[in-house]
Amino acid sequence: MGCCALSLAGINPALAQTVNLTTKAKWAPASATIFNGGIGVKIKGVVENAAIGPAIITNASMSIWTDPSSTLRNITMDGLFIANTWREGIRVNGKADGIKITNFNIAMRAVPQTNDQMPTGIALLAGRNIVLQQGSVSGFKTTASGGYDNGDGIASERGVDNLIISNVDSSDNTDAGFDLKSSNTVLSGLSASRNYRNFRIWGNTSADTLTSTDPKNAHIWVGSGAELVIDKLIARSSTPALILYVDGAKSVTIKSCDISVPAGTKFMYLATKNSVVTLGKGCTLP
Repeated sequence: MGCCALSLAGINPALAQTVNLTTKAKWAPASATIFNGGIGVKIKGVVENAAIGPAIITNASMSIWTDPSSTLRNITMDGLFIANTWREGIRVNGKADGIKITNFNIAMRAVPQTNDQMPTGIALLAGRNIVLQQGSVSGFKTTASGGYDNGDGIASERGVDNLIISNVDSSDNTDAGFDLKSSNTVLSGLSASRNYRNFRIWGNTSADTLTSTDPKNAHIWVGSGAELVIDKLIARSSTPALILYVDGAKSVTIKSCDISVPAGTKFMYLATKNSVVTLGKGCTLP
């Protein structure tokens, strides 16, 4: 799943300076843009009807970054190959409305971040009417802290409303593949592999098919106040990671399951008695 299966072999451009995106601008460099840390593309102020991509961005600390005081309307990012990013691939913040990110491949460099830096492939801090479609994120990791380690593939905060994510894969992150606190969230055809928890859901969310493979702790984790409906959950594990961890959710409904996990795996941990959990066909273990 994903896009932009590109190679950086043979590409030797000079180190670039931060690019400032402005209204109606289109930034689509003909060759790879290599930074020396810092911010790659900065979005600040009022920016409307602008576009980023196709583009290859490498070696920035924060590859595409939005100032929290900004106003964004109708911004498209398409065909992005972001490699060796130090901390974040894309950050959306401020008064953002109508953001579409499609055909992307985002990977963190091999050197992990410290836990306080919270590395994230796509960080949605605020905004509404946001679409993420057809892409992959991987390898957002922190050094082992001895506590709870951060590092998410895709994360949305509570200031995000009306988020659609479809046909996206998130793998090999030290925390969640998808960590979603947004409201009115719609998920379609997502897959997550080898994260600590593959899916973490905190808001009202509906999904068609979610595929979860080899998490370290749990396939699905549902937090306080969440309302989650999944049409079909596909879960595969080589270790006895928990299928469903319900930690204060208002309600969880999984209409059907296709599960292949080792003997001894537990299906659900219910942290409080107030959560309403409804399980459909196949959502049981032998």
